[in-house]
Amino acid sequence: MKKVLLSVIGVAVAGALIAPTFIGQNAEREVKAIADAIDANPAYTVEIASYERSWFSSRGVLTVSMELPMPQPDGSTEVMTLDSGEMLLELQHGPVLTQFDGGLGLLSWQLTANDDNKRTSLNWSEDQALYQLTGSMGLTGSATYDDQIADVNYRSADGDFIVEMSGYRGNGTFGNDAFSYSGSHKTLVMGEASDPATITGIDLQTSANGSLIDALNGELLESDIVLSVANATQSGEEVLSGFAMTAGSELAETGDTLSVNVNTAVEAAQLPSGTASNLVMNVSFSRIDKEFTQAYQQLVNSTYGQPQEVMQQQLTALFEQYQQQVLAAKPEFSITELSGDLPKGSFSGQANVTFADIATIPANPTTDFWLQHILAEGAIEAAKPLVKDELRLQLQTVLAQQMPNQDVNSEQFQAMIEQQVEQVIAVYLQQGFIVENEQQYQSAVELKQGSLMLNGKQLPLM
Repeated sequence: MKKVLLSVIGVAVAGALIAPTFIGQNAEREVKAIADAIDANPAYTVEIASYERSWFSSRGVLTVSMELPMPQPDGSTEVMTLDSGEMLLELQHGPVLTQFDGGLGLLSWQLTANDDNKRTSLNWSEDQALYQLTGSMGLTGSATYDDQIADVNYRSADGDFIVEMSGYRGNGTFGNDAFSYSGSHKTLVMGEASDPATITGIDLQTSANGSLIDALNGELLESDIVLSVANATQSGEEVLSGFAMTAGSELAETGDTLSVNVNTAVEAAQLPSGTASNLVMNVSFSRIDKEFTQAYQQLVNSTYGQPQEVMQQQLTALFEQYQQQVLAAKPEFSITELSGDLPKGSFSGQANVTFADIATIPANPTTDFWLQHILAEGAIEAAKPLVKDELRLQLQTVLAQQMPNQDVNSEQFQAMIEQQVEQVIAVYLQQGFIVENEQQYQSAVELKQGSLMLNGKQLPLM
């Protein structure tokens, strides 16, 4: 019995001594694979300046930079580059972990961005890292991590633009077949220094079925994202509250198409016409061809930063290449809900677009060909006072530009606006663009087999 016990102990000790070497080798491969996957995105550049691996630990220095195309007033595009500065990556090889996130496991690590060269443009506490990520991987290969950004301030060289970030914390998990991440941001102040916008309570949650490497490599994965904002203020006034967006993607059982749903809701938002509340827009894209979507992603990557006309030309060519395959999947676009409440009343609407069966697309399809095969319908209804109020605002803006010497607040000008509103509404009713009931104006449109119906009346298309 004693010999068996000594043998077991010997094997355990040997494993504890030998395993870190293999774990360290695998960790180095994974770090470089992640760096390569990020670097493959044209917006990012990852450079591993050094990587030293020893028996029980590893240490690397890397930098990450991001290029953002900035359109200019003259139509040109300038590129703004943001970089992390040098980041220190420290790893401890398991199975016995005593650093960063201790216990038994394959690996623990800490990534720290705290380059003092960044202090020429950013300001953060001396006793806190600008960014830090700490995590560990268990014996089964599943990992957990936490990250945080220091409270940081930025001011442009001319002092006119500021960014102030505070209270960011996040945590996540990843494994061979799934990953997730949640992050929350207490306050973000951004904009012109004299009157910046303040956004509070920013929360992000995301999860996906698949590996982190798959996601970084652009694989299409089933995923869910939830983004919410508690409120936003500017000039001391609340301009937005209770914003929430949820997005989800799902692959068909056959794996050849993807469906995406995006639902957006806003509790309250300040508009020129007053405070809007209970705003909802739910959109779905169904049966999107997977191969086309992947080709589209590759096109976006290859044309990143190039003039818009270049991307448009290549996108047109891409659709021509895949159009038969895309339409064979029977794609469908729907606005399942569009609604809200404004001071003058409520509105709601919906829309749906799909295609009739197309056996063969001609070499040079005409506009008439597409009109014969598009199936579309939509409807919207709104309270009468709301329609008139929105029309009043539009007419007032147009007439104020056409008659700059007029006092837009004068009784004469306002009376002219009211007269114009009634005349436009009367024309719309007479021509059948809208119909009315006691409380609302309504409009419904249908396009089928090249025939356009508006509120039950056929209209010419060409």
